[in-house]
Amino acid sequence: MAGEFGPLTKGTFPTILFDPHADPTTQPFWDAANEGRLVIQHCHACNRLQHPPAPTCQQCGSKDHLAWQ
Repeated sequence: MAGEFGPLTKGTFPTILFDPHADPTTQPFWDAANEGRLVIQHCHACNRLQHPPAPTCQQCGSKDHLAWQ
């Protein structure tokens, strides 16, 4: 079976599924992952959890009330 990432055979996985890279918005996520922790962005203004991370809350637009938990 051929896929977007090359041929696949039973029991194998593509070597590249995506190219994760840290930027200022996602750096806290990757830092926590390197420590073996899973965190998610939380907006304290509207009490919303959001993923994927964004520089502002996708619900209320706040950028000053985002934290990682």
